[in-house]
Amino acid sequence: LAVLMLVIAGGIVSELIFRSVTRSWLTLPPELPANATLTQTVILLSKRLTSEIVAVGVFVLAAYLVTYYLVPDFYHPFIGAVGPLLIGLPRLAVAVTRFMMAPNNPAYRIVHATDRTARRMVFHMFWFVFLIGFSTFIIRFNAANGVPVGETRLGFWLNLGIHLYAAIVLWRYREASVMMMRGADPDVSPIEERIARAFPVFGVIVAIGTWWIVNIVISVGNFQLLAGSPHYKTMGILLFAPAMDTLIRGLVRHLAPPMTGEGPVAERAYASTKRSYIRIGRVIVFGLVLISIAGFWGMSPSSIASASVGERFAGNIIEFLMIMSIGYLVYEVVSLIINRKLAAEQTSAGYDPDTEDTGDGGGAGGSRLSTVLPLILGVSRASIVVVFLLLALGNIGVDTTPLLAGAGIVGLAIGFGAQKLVTDVVSGIFFLIDDAFRTGEYVEVDGTMGTVEKISIRSMQLRHHKGPVHTLPY
Repeated sequence: LAVLMLVIAGGIVSELIFRSVTRSWLTLPPELPANATLTQTVILLSKRLTSEIVAVGVFVLAAYLVTYYLVPDFYHPFIGAVGPLLIGLPRLAVAVTRFMMAPNNPAYRIVHATDRTARRMVFHMFWFVFLIGFSTFIIRFNAANGVPVGETRLGFWLNLGIHLYAAIVLWRYREASVMMMRGADPDVSPIEERIARAFPVFGVIVAIGTWWIVNIVISVGNFQLLAGSPHYKTMGILLFAPAMDTLIRGLVRHLAPPMTGEGPVAERAYASTKRSYIRIGRVIVFGLVLISIAGFWGMSPSSIASASVGERFAGNIIEFLMIMSIGYLVYEVVSLIINRKLAAEQTSAGYDPDTEDTGDGGGAGGSRLSTVLPLILGVSRASIVVVFLLLALGNIGVDTTPLLAGAGIVGLAIGFGAQKLVTDVVSGIFFLIDDAFRTGEYVEVDGTMGTVEKISIRSMQLRHHKGPVHTLPY
């Protein structure tokens, strides 16, 4: 204990010196500047996290140097386990939690939480990670002293206590977790509301489920699988979902580009853009979580290739989800780019397809690009869905060759049996190339008059100024 106190004292003194020297650089203004630019906001948000991580790094480095030069070699394994697991790891977790919760600076708070919830989450995160570090330390300490894993029951009770602690905290702060999952943005879809409401129950199930999996692994004597504490990492990354989700929302709120233009079209486009950024962030996080969990449990490509049927099936499922995640990411990025361009075209032309009052003679109409972009969006989305679905099915062992051959035969049959449909499609392509009409224009087609309301690949919709809607094939 005396040696340990010496090491801790060396780390504390070094950290205090570092903080006093860098106080002016690490001190943040109490409020975000009202006219802060994107770069300034990123710098201010990153500086706080960097300062905490660097301070922890200085503490660990100083403790290591004290151990190396002043402590006898006999104590090095013991001190080497205490420092990172019982001091460095909990403090690093607190630094990340403080970065998102900002218990003392609500203006910098990324997640949606009250001051009291922010402080309590920082407190519980420290002790939760400390218990995980202590459990890992006990295993290493016993191994260093010749006690194999499974010979004592202390590991069982520590593991049970950690999972119960997580379940109790989640259930006690269930309303706070729902608040964090919902976020500060009032634009919350019904499915997002249901997911937010269900998260506390999901968290409790995760805490109990991972404990149950650990007991199964131990019952078959596969202690090597638990050597890297994959159950704690899996539980931690899944229970961190509210923070990650609200982190995405907070970053979008802080870093999203400002609204371009004015009017209802620009406002709807801005709201849609923010939702797209949030969905893209969620897909990226989902992919990273899948990769992380697979890595925790040793599901690398090489191990999957040589694994048994059950493990290979689990690996294929993970790869299937990864391919679908990438496909959805591409889907959202393409939709975001096209929708932003479409909104910019409509805003610059002053054309609102939802509220445009055409009167008896039609309005000014949209631009040529705003007429063609919805078709490009629909074709792009359909192509992305088909391509990535076939890739995902082929990855899990489904032979897609009969599907492609069947689609070709069906397409050929449609081509022979629906020549008028093919004529409409081909005619529509040339109409769009020739820029014969645009959305919003008032046109007459063989005695049928109206404003061009919608254009598809095979037909157009005209709304007469008295109300009737006519669908005309090309």
